Amino acid sequence: MLIQTKKLLLGAAAVAALTAACGPDTSSAWKQNLQIGTPLELNGDLAFLNRSFEQVHVVRSGIRDNALFVDSLRLNTGSEPGQIARSRDENTLFVVNEGERTLSVFDMRGDDEPGVQKVALGSAYDRISVDPEGQFVLLSFSGNSSKKIIARNLNELGIVDLRAGLPERAEFVTLFSRAQDIVFAPPFTLGGRPQRMAAALSPSEITLIDLEATNEFDRLRSVPLTISQADQVRNPVQVVFDTTPNEAAPDTISLYVLTDRGEDITQIVIQPSVREDALRKFDISVNQLAAGQAPVKMAVLDLPGVGTRLLALDGSRPRFTLVDVTSGESATFDLPITAAASDMLVFKTLPPGGDRVETRVLVYSTRSPLVAIIRPESIAVSGDTPTAGQTIQAIRAKEAPQRIIMDGEFDQDRAIAFHAGTQDGFTVFNLRTNRAIPIQGYGLSDLVFDGSVGYGVFRDSPHFVRFDLETGHPTVFDLPAPGRRIFAHDTTLLVQHADASGSFTVLDANEPVPAKARHFENVFFNGLFQQVLP
Repeated sequence: MLIQTKKLLLGAAAVAALTAACGPDTSSAWKQNLQIGTPLELNGDLAFLNRSFEQVHVVRSGIRDNALFVDSLRLNTGSEPGQIARSRDENTLFVVNEGERTLSVFDMRGDDEPGVQKVALGSAYDRISVDPEGQFVLLSFSGNSSKKIIARNLNELGIVDLRAGLPERAEFVTLFSRAQDIVFAPPFTLGGRPQRMAAALSPSEITLIDLEATNEFDRLRSVPLTISQADQVRNPVQVVFDTTPNEAAPDTISLYVLTDRGEDITQIVIQPSVREDALRKFDISVNQLAAGQAPVKMAVLDLPGVGTRLLALDGSRPRFTLVDVTSGESATFDLPITAAASDMLVFKTLPPGGDRVETRVLVYSTRSPLVAIIRPESIAVSGDTPTAGQTIQAIRAKEAPQRIIMDGEFDQDRAIAFHAGTQDGFTVFNLRTNRAIPIQGYGLSDLVFDGSVGYGVFRDSPHFVRFDLETGHPTVFDLPAPGRRIFAHDTTLLVQHADASGSFTVLDANEPVPAKARHFENVFFNGLFQQVLP
């Protein structure tokens, strides 16, 4: 029996009392108008941005005094919060406040109420890019807004440098074109000095942003992707920095750019200026690498004993092209699938009986039930007759996958294919044995994996399912309501239901049975009227 713990909190009670005294109960309509976004996971906590209340709800679950619990905190943002993001280590939360033009920075470490500081931005940015290393935050404009805009510089880029602590105010620069996306390079060394860099993606152009620059000449470097502005526009669709040391080209890094037009990949090579009187810190050169017909996706592979190679998927036929970056040679091979590839995943694995981790590439199409596994290290590109041999194999899923994810809990030896947007189950791939286990689950709204076990909830059915991923055997339990999302933490499983006021069911991860579960309602109203107003 599921234990019901309905929290009729002071906030909800006060709202009900007010609506009873002043007219018809409009609480249902009020709930529907709450603007609460998709949660971000923060080391076991969940952070929901409530734009209606201008707050972040931090939902915590666990076991306290041998009892399951769900708690929540309210963190005030600034006015009109827009974008929310987190650091890669999940210790810091960022919220862009468009109304007051500030950035709220929450320190999420520890169990106490998080501390918050603000950085003045000077502009109402609506896009945020957080450096994976946690050293920089870049802010820009999407160009879209439903608000009345008096004036703004769409090419403006805000820069928040976090390395020496939180600054009072962000810097800003003006790009050559509006940034459609921002990609950070991992930390690297050139010329014997540590460097940080990012790339802004714009139509027919890449702007290199030197985050260590001390002068305006080095801060921004524009690299055109067409010969003339009169040429057909080429939009960057994928950008990859390769900062791995290269014996063939020492003291250089490369940026590879794939666009929505053409049959090549642009390689931007960056190295320290060789002239002593050079005005700029870096020299930049551009190469074009043939990547087959209509490439739609690429991967940069640094293969031990082989060198750097690019793998590009053909957008018109089930083929891929492998490019040797050093020599510029390339070769195209067929894929054992029945439609042009849609996407790929690169993973590492230790072959049975092997003593060295090897690179593998999983390729799939949303229109084919076959999935290809490529061993790129064993494919010969150079020579008169490039060969793939037995290095490309196929696994058959129960139907065409809509997306595939790697299950990192098992050293990337297992992948999960979702079918028809999780409406009709999923397939578990054992990448060591090339075995597929089909698991049917009509109406699955979310899945989470914990070791050799998977947990799922259903969009239209009040049930919770536990899958043994080794055997595929499911066990179904009851829930008080259909689930929207499910999260796995160290000690608990947390199910979020569709109720806008915050409805959750928490289960013991070691014994996830309904008899020991607890259900909490109106979590987002917790402390609504007890909070201290500014």
